[in-house]
Amino acid sequence: MIRHRALTPPFSLLPDFARMPGITLRDLWSNTRVTWRALAFREDGVAALDPIPALDYLRACGTSEAMIERFWRFAAMVVMNTPLEHCSTAALLRVHSQLLGHRRLHFGFPAVGLAELARLQPGLSPGDVEGSPYVSVYLWLDRKVTHERFWALPWSPRRLNYDFCDLSNIREGWQERPSRIASNIIRNAWGQAADDAAIVAATLRELAEFAPEASQARVTHASIHRIPMAICTPAPGSEGRRARTQTDIAGAYLAGDWTRTRLPSSMESAACSGFLAAEAVLAERGRRETIALPPRPNDGLAGIIQRWLA
Repeated sequence: MIRHRALTPPFSLLPDFARMPGITLRDLWSNTRVTWRALAFREDGVAALDPIPALDYLRACGTSEAMIERFWRFAAMVVMNTPLEHCSTAALLRVHSQLLGHRRLHFGFPAVGLAELARLQPGLSPGDVEGSPYVSVYLWLDRKVTHERFWALPWSPRRLNYDFCDLSNIREGWQERPSRIASNIIRNAWGQAADDAAIVAATLRELAEFAPEASQARVTHASIHRIPMAICTPAPGSEGRRARTQTDIAGAYLAGDWTRTRLPSSMESAACSGFLAAEAVLAERGRRETIALPPRPNDGLAGIIQRWLA
């Protein structure tokens, strides 16, 4: 398990990195150059880094294959929703800078199902944005198998599901219910083609890797959703194609996680883009107001390094 420990950033992740199976001190040291470059990341460097595939960049920085296999491939799939070979270096370093720079990070969980939230975005041509396909899996189990709210499994070439959550531990008033598992199969050709029964069986096996009680559980209901474009893929060159809030059409503004927010495509990016659009509407009416919050500066030693490099 990787989590932030009670050390100043950027060292708060180091104890768990050192305990990763198969990682030596030499592997940890090989990560130094890319870590330094992540701490030095600035938005004015995006154009130069964006065309470079992240895997090529890591290898050019001297990152060991063990570190790539154990951490970076996992981070690319879980955080960026795409393989390293197909990930923009700029997008990856931006996220890594934020992960290294803050010890008190928190996951946010929606209080209601996403189907209860409305979302509107203008149509885009297929050349503008590449989608990352998901198979979202929901399992109703006959018992409680964990008290955790969210977890992710390590990268493997045979991995289907990466991130899981147990909605019974998240939704208000559900704590005494049996587990309601939600998971995502990300960019996986087998998952897109397999039938529902095969996906349920495979997901239950992977769930048991983290929660062994799941191997004894019975699935009372399942719902499988194939989503061809669940999130925008941060492919090399994609940062430069992210749309700005203001358009060439008078009175028309764009909002969505895929717009140019200085954040990865995420719920945080979607919220930020809405605030940026509100700022643009107010500015058109002669009111200059700041509503969207800028990315938070790094904490601790990571913040000192960031300010010094700036």
